[in-house]
Amino acid sequence: MTFEELEEEIAVELEALESTVSELLSLQGDVASREPTVREKTAAAAFLAQFYNGVENILKRISRYHNVTIPSGETWHVDLFQQYCSPIKPDLPTLLDKPMSSALAPYRRFRHVAFHGYGFQLEWERMAEGVAMIQNVFSQLKSQLSDYLESIKD
Repeated sequence: MTFEELEEEIAVELEALESTVSELLSLQGDVASREPTVREKTAAAAFLAQFYNGVENILKRISRYHNVTIPSGETWHVDLFQQYCSPIKPDLPTLLDKPMSSALAPYRRFRHVAFHGYGFQLEWERMAEGVAMIQNVFSQLKSQLSDYLESIKD
């Protein structure tokens, strides 16, 4: 994979993440003065999980660019994440510094809840913080990725 291909693939993911964040913020506005319905909580959970899936997609693409095998097994999501917090492989950047890894970790953990639970079991109070923080977390992620891409540019 070339730098240009990586840059394009990250741009495509960021565009999808931008749409996901926008939809989530729109939903947040819709329910600002009332308790969300089960359908709205389920939609919010899906958007929160999709947000982290997009982050993972970017990490997988960066792994491929650096010719680093994507972890496998039951803990591959955590292992992939941790490789970018404190790289195990010398070829990987520390893309997720301490504040960024702390900000993203709840989204990673929540994706499991969203995919393996039921909408009627979701608690809005537990999701609301992630919804409220998503725009800031996304801005930080874009900044980290921009710095990373600039550091590997020819």
